[in-house]
Amino acid sequence: MFDFRSPLMVWGAPAGLVLAALSWFGFHSIVYGTDLTKLEAWLREPPPAIHGANSVDTTLEVARVSANPIFALTTGPAAAIEPQLQLQGIAITPKGRSALLSVDGKPASWYEQGATRDGVTVMDVQSTRVTVDTVTRLRDVSLFDKPIPTAQGAAPPGLRSPPPPASAPSLPR
Repeated sequence: MFDFRSPLMVWGAPAGLVLAALSWFGFHSIVYGTDLTKLEAWLREPPPAIHGANSVDTTLEVARVSANPIFALTTGPAAAIEPQLQLQGIAITPKGRSALLSVDGKPASWYEQGATRDGVTVMDVQSTRVTVDTVTRLRDVSLFDKPIPTAQGAAPPGLRSPPPPASAPSLPR
């Protein structure tokens, strides 16, 4: 029979842990000792100058960063105005994807996927809609969205758009 009170049973596990810890620390000091000294020396060096200058004028840096705010103002006198968008066409070819967009009632122009103009970036072009990034948000514009009438180009009441071509997908009612 085996006696559970034997010294090997009592001291075997702690001795194994101590031996493993000592070998781990010894191995790491041999293999990684030189890398740690290089890292410590690198951390003691002064930080490199920004943009290759010897000294950084914090006033100029603050002015540069604040000129391009991260978040657009949505209220108040300096609020960013959300552009009115109307998707008038989509072109998907093997060479690329483009959207025919009218921004703020201006004549429509072609925007390739990824292009930015007039504060609008075309992020994704699908068969019936595009995803655009504007000053205030990321939004989808569909071919079937009705344009929002403005004071200058308001459609007269009762005016209907022509029916879609026969090849157009039908809209759910």
